[in-house]
Amino acid sequence: MIAPRLLTVVLSAVLVGCTGAAQGNLVADALANIDPDGPGCVAGARTPDGQQLATAGLANIEDGAPITEDTIFDIASVSKQMTAGAIALLVVDGDLSLDDPIGELLDLPLDTADVTVGDLLHHTSGLPDYTGLLDAADDEVTTNDDAVASLEGQELAFDPGTDFEYSNTNYQLLGQIVDEVTGEDLVTFSAQALFSPLGMDDTVVRDDQGDLLPGQAQGYEAAGDGWTAVGSSWQQTGDGAVHSTVPDLLRWAELFLDGPTEEGLGSSAWVEVMTTPGPVLDDGVGYGGGLGIDEVDDGLLLAHAGSWVGVASSLQMLPDAGLAVAVLCNGDDIDADGMASELLDTLAADA
Repeated sequence: MIAPRLLTVVLSAVLVGCTGAAQGNLVADALANIDPDGPGCVAGARTPDGQQLATAGLANIEDGAPITEDTIFDIASVSKQMTAGAIALLVVDGDLSLDDPIGELLDLPLDTADVTVGDLLHHTSGLPDYTGLLDAADDEVTTNDDAVASLEGQELAFDPGTDFEYSNTNYQLLGQIVDEVTGEDLVTFSAQALFSPLGMDDTVVRDDQGDLLPGQAQGYEAAGDGWTAVGSSWQQTGDGAVHSTVPDLLRWAELFLDGPTEEGLGSSAWVEVMTTPGPVLDDGVGYGGGLGIDEVDDGLLLAHAGSWVGVASSLQMLPDAGLAVAVLCNGDDIDADGMASELLDTLAADA
């Protein structure tokens, strides 16, 4: 469990000068309260001085395997920005428009006549969340088709485009739209169009949830004074299901921190789709392509957290400052997002 006691944190980093060394210590300090005998985290930072990584805790409590820099985690809803990245590619390539009605792309069991692709992207569709509709335990296999079928007989919560309500259904359907437009499922399209070009060699979209990947951390939930191994066999994609590492997430973050590419992935047009908020704010914060968008003292903050069965995750970026922080954990009550926020704030103040 999370324990406020001293522990040994493994730190390895690409450091440049004294500033890099100091920032590396800050990354290690972010994990100072992780119990070394329980589930833990990888924290990473990308700064103008280089990349720093720190690890703490166990990838598998039962066999004592430690978490390493390259441990793979289910990144939960941080996945949404990858799904949005696929949609943004189709938009900038002219194969799709955010104004396209989803009823012309998908056969759905409820009235979506006024819902557009942009409404899905920005959580302004009014569609109910399938995760609250499926009558299935975490360890039961459910599919994309099951998620869609759960919408039968449901109604929109509001007129599309008039309100904001976070719903996993939106991004699950965006994944299906990628399949419809390209003829390739999200697993294949993401591997070829997103992960491979960026060198994200340890990142995949999984539609076969159940067994762990080689090198993947076991998920845990707190149980009394200990931990219980947990996992999910739900096999939906789009709203989650990306499995990745902190180094790979920092490679993804470079799309927003470095200068734009000439075309396609990382281009100015692509970044604009990803970072333009929808028409309705969520408590003053905009929502773009799988990213919360806020104006802070250090410029634009792009961020998203995730939590699912046995895991917690966060990716936060300050493009103007050239900073990105990723935290991935294999305990679902570990505050990955809080650690990421605190680390990013500290790095920004130290810059």
